[in-house]
Formats: sequence, structure tokens, C-alpha cells
Amino acid sequence: MGKKITFPTISLGSEPDNPEKSDVISFVSKHRGEEADLITCLLSASVQPQKKAGITQICSGGLFYNERFDCRFREDDDILSFLTNGEIQETIQQDARHCIHEAKRSAFALAGPSHVRAFEEISGADWADDCFSFYRSARRTMRDAGIQRHVIHDACTDSDITEGLMGSKVLLFPDCSTIPVLENLLEFQKTVTVTNEEFRLIPPLLERYEIKKIILIRPAPETISCVLEHYDPDAIVVGGYRTQDSLSAEKYWEEVIADASYSG
Repeated sequence: MGKKITFPTISLGSEPDNPEKSDVISFVSKHRGEEADLITCLLSASVQPQKKAGITQICSGGLFYNERFDCRFREDDDILSFLTNGEIQETIQQDARHCIHEAKRSAFALAGPSHVRAFEEISGADWADDCFSFYRSARRTMRDAGIQRHVIHDACTDSDITEGLMGSKVLLFPDCSTIPVLENLLEFQKTVTVTNEEFRLIPPLLERYEIKKIILIRPAPETISCVLEHYDPDAIVVGGYRTQDSLSAEKYWEEVIADASYSG
């Protein structure tokens, strides 16, 4: 048996279970004087199990957060005005402050344009400008409130969209990693996120692309062993993105911690 290695852990967001109505009422009553609703309750639920498990890099939010925008969008709205209006921006900032209160160095996971209903209403050349303006504005507002990094979940199949979404503290997390998706991403970022099954796609890319860091989602020991043939341990991070159809949130993040311990 080789020397034990404990890799740092990273969350790419989390989909909390739908709370009981009584739990939401209790949560809101405990936050009197603050803006608190179902989404705020879900943000808290996305963070706490990660914090309890000891995840190195906690991340609030996830795909569920697009409900913050979709629930207010009406078909007759002007998209850009809707997404960048003061009320929306104030709500985003309050959400970010809440997450920083829950975990001081939290990142925040946002749904990319392929997951946001409002962008389905945009056609032609207006699409890109409105889309990128929204994400830049949202990220800036959250950074002002203390959020340090962003994870954006998206299909990542279009190079123009990928480039428009990128930023110095943005990690794009593809819905499904394929060779074309990874080639697209590696034109703009030097970190890849892959599952056990997807790692087999990485070695053929190494001659053409520089990959400085690899995030392994719930890796099996044999996957870590294969990765160590190509990378030093300090280039490896063990990650997770909890969905509602997986283990309980507490158990899921505890197992991410366990996955990060490798004995060769």
C-alpha cells in the first residue's frame, strides 16, 4: 500500500431537497428583518451539509437558483431590462450576503444560459449581448457582497458562449464532458471537471492542451491511480455536485470527503 494522500475538496454547488412548508416558515421567522424566502432557505440548505462535512471549497447555489429569475419573468418583459433591473440586482446581492454569512469564503453556482428560461425568448444577435451582460452584472454584484468565485453550469457546446461566460474567477462546469466539449473548454480554461467515466477522454487531449488542474467528481481509487500517472497530487482536487436523486446531502458530502483520501 502506498503513501496516503488527502486531496483538497471542492463543491460545484448542490441541489437541496425540497423543504417542508413548516421548515420554510420556521426559516423565514428566524430571519426577520432580512429578505428571506424559499430560495434563501434552499441556499442555506445547499451550504450547511458541505460546511458540516468539512469541504475545503464550499459552493452555494446550483441549478435550482435559476428559479430566482424564472419565477419573476413574464413573456412581455424586455429581457435585458428584466435581468439587470435594480430589484433583481438587490435580491442577488442579498442572496450572496446570506451565503457569505453561512460560509465566509463561499463560491456560488449559477445556471448557465442553456438552463435559464428567460434566454429562450431572445433571438438573433441580441442573444449574446443580453446574456453576457446579465452574467457579468450578476457576478459583479455577488463579488461586491463577498462571493469569491463562480461556477457556471452549462452545456458548454458553443465556443462563443463559452468565451462570453468566462472570467478570471469563473469555472465552467459542463453538463456532460465529451471530446468536443472538453476541446471547447480548454481553449478558455485550464481546469477540467470529469467523472470516473469521463477521465478516459483526458489522456488523448494532453498533447494539444495544457491542463493545470483536474477536478475528479466522486472518483474511484482506480481513477485516482490513473490520474496520478499523468499529474502530480497537487494538481488534483476531488469534487462533488449533489443532486436530489443521490444520497442525503449529509451523506453525500461526507462521502466526497472519504473519496478524497487515497492510499494507493
